[in-house]
Amino acid sequence: METITPHIKAIIFDLDGTIIQSNDHYDRAIEQVLKAYGIASFSPEQEQVLRDLRGASNLTSAIALKNVFSLNASIDTINKEIQEQSNALFSFDHTPFIPGFEDFHRLITSHNIKNGIATNADDLALSFLSERHNLPGFFGTHIYNFTKVNNTPKPAPDIFLYTAEKLGCQPSQCIVFEDSLHGFNAAREAGMRCIAIKNNRNAPFL
Repeated sequence: METITPHIKAIIFDLDGTIIQSNDHYDRAIEQVLKAYGIASFSPEQEQVLRDLRGASNLTSAIALKNVFSLNASIDTINKEIQEQSNALFSFDHTPFIPGFEDFHRLITSHNIKNGIATNADDLALSFLSERHNLPGFFGTHIYNFTKVNNTPKPAPDIFLYTAEKLGCQPSQCIVFEDSLHGFNAAREAGMRCIAIKNNRNAPFL
């Protein structure tokens, strides 16, 4: 750790799939929404679209679902349905920390490395998860989502750049921890180095 602290001033974490084990909730939420429209099986092309949505914002997912599955509802309605389904799952399911996160956070804190969250989670989900996991106890006020940057989610770099600014660091002084292709691309566009959290979702990209 001593070898990187002169060069790295901040670590920016994604939330879902990087700090907490919650990505499956979004997959299940989208499946429930599609099932409500009578869609329970997918073509290979549709399955690829669903895989590509992993790590995307609910709004991005809603736009894709409407276009790819020709859903007879507005984008706003589909977005709300995804939010309702995902938040209902969060309410009933346990979402533990990714193993090792708490120890790693203690380590970087002991070396005075600034840190924060930059996520595509919507306001309600972020508020719920923040309270459930006491995220302010880890990150203080440095917990940000895409609504802080004119509702511009990853893969745009805006939320990473915003978080770096709030932490008082240049992009080149930050390392991003991410688990989705959207996050990888956002970190690259932000000019930040990225450490990928490998899982069965992103294995084809790593």
